[in-house]
Amino acid sequence: MPTVWERRDCVSAQVEDSLVILDLETLVYHSLNSTASALWELLAEPKPEAALVEALCEQYEVSPEHCSVSVRGLLAQLEASKLVSEKTI
Repeated sequence: MPTVWERRDCVSAQVEDSLVILDLETLVYHSLNSTASALWELLAEPKPEAALVEALCEQYEVSPEHCSVSVRGLLAQLEASKLVSEKTI
């Protein structure tokens, strides 16, 4: 199962209802909505995908199946933007 975490060379700040992330390597800004921000905060420490889903299900009223699909989709976007690192353990 993959373990995922945020890249350390990114900085983030809350701006109104969004979390803005600056990739210090590419100098590109990314904006996350509140749900994606909750996931980003969980990625401060390496976690398996299942732990991310579990934590978000506790925070939001959502089924584990729906949450798992949403988390996988968001992680794919974050990976494509090179904002997270992933390692299968």
